[in-house]
Amino acid sequence: MVLYKSLCKHFEEVEKNSDTGMCMIATREDAQRGLEAARSKKGGKFVKPGKHSWKETLAPGQLKRLQAYRKLWQQRFGRSSAGDKRAFFHLNDDPAVRCVWSGKQGCIPTMRKSMGPIWSDYHSRPVLVSEMLTSMGWFVDEKLAAAAGVSTFPIDDSINYRKLIGNSMHLANVTAVLLTALASVKRASSRDAAELVHDFVTWTAQ
Repeated sequence: MVLYKSLCKHFEEVEKNSDTGMCMIATREDAQRGLEAARSKKGGKFVKPGKHSWKETLAPGQLKRLQAYRKLWQQRFGRSSAGDKRAFFHLNDDPAVRCVWSGKQGCIPTMRKSMGPIWSDYHSRPVLVSEMLTSMGWFVDEKLAAAAGVSTFPIDDSINYRKLIGNSMHLANVTAVLLTALASVKRASSRDAAELVHDFVTWTAQ
């Protein structure tokens, strides 16, 4: 328990020095490719880079909710969300019913399996899949992976990462729990293992 509390304290300190917008790692080229793919899904033909915006990929209801979020952000915090790197909105949720945004704490709203776009108003576009994975602790960026001394996490276009990310826990959190568990147990002898199996079978038979 002492080890787990120590890890939690460490993560709290890391969080204090973190910024929500740090997950927005996509280059201009990455965002351009994402926009092309999004427009293609909606049947739009891509003409020339810089001539289209991500707003064209949003449904009328999402555009309406975006305006509502912006207005509410201005009222609540006294500043424009377009100039705030910490402003993120769930565009499938109506702020008049349930306000799902980064808000005062500046945390990205919980990702769900059946979620719509999470909009970064500062970047005028939704959070890309690579950025969602980054925000959940996966090392998809080469520089971040190199800094951590791990391999880059490859992205397979055939996998629906949005559903996998939805309702999941942060990678660092899961790692801390597993490492704490491993550090808190010792290898059982064959006799101890046999007794455990016997006790389990007896308990399930009751």
